Amino acid sequence: MKAILALATAGLAASTATADIAYGIDDTGHSDSQLIMWDTSSGSVTNLANGRHSDYDLEASDLNTSNQWYMIGGGNGVVSDQVFLASTIDGSLTNLGTLQFSNSTSGRREVVGASFHNQSGRLWIARERDGFYSFDTNDLTSLTKEFSLNKNVEAMAWNPSGSMLYFMDQKSLYSWNEDLGKQLLKSNLFEKGVESLEFDQQGHLLAGIKSGHDEFSLINIDLNSHTLSVFGQYDAPSGDLESLAFAPMAVPSPGTVALLGIGGMIGLRRRR
Repeated sequence: MKAILALATAGLAASTATADIAYGIDDTGHSDSQLIMWDTSSGSVTNLANGRHSDYDLEASDLNTSNQWYMIGGGNGVVSDQVFLASTIDGSLTNLGTLQFSNSTSGRREVVGASFHNQSGRLWIARERDGFYSFDTNDLTSLTKEFSLNKNVEAMAWNPSGSMLYFMDQKSLYSWNEDLGKQLLKSNLFEKGVESLEFDQQGHLLAGIKSGHDEFSLINIDLNSHTLSVFGQYDAPSGDLESLAFAPMAVPSPGTVALLGIGGMIGLRRRR
């Protein structure tokens, strides 16, 4: 799941969304992954100390309401369809098992997005050119296909109330629920490059994009007007942010974690 073309953020207004602690997966190579944590307010960005995972191709992740961070391996690494519980302190992984799909996984048909439906507690996942599934993280055999979609979906997020699912194919924004089905909300909202999507704690929908060499941006999507505003621009190992997840509960700040010797600090540039 590689960003093809970065969005030009010049000319976009500054977002009014407030800041939170966030976690993500930075794609440091074709199949290498670095788990990161950052404080979107103070500018602290941390490479989690045990969060570099070579040949894993971790593509999708989310945090549940208890701050437990789950992620799934993509199709280009050695852990395809494997589910992990990741430490938000140091980025180490606990393998929980492998999801069993009826068709084979590859770099063109892989799990690329994840979002918890907070009301049911199930983790929903998007699988490219296949559709959307959900499962209980305590029972991987509970994997259920929710609906089919033969489309190159790159990112997904349930809204906080669990009433609407939003997803993107890098360029266009869609919504889905059982009553309305799939709806195209805005075609070509981005030029290309959206690989992560998440609601922050204030209910703003943010998209993560690669905006330059070793730099990614968070862009606020106004769901009423379908307009964009810049939330922040940040330095990271490659700038290719595969996954974005905001912590639902208070956690130690990245700066505090670094002082404890857990992670290495990266530079950050935020423009408001």
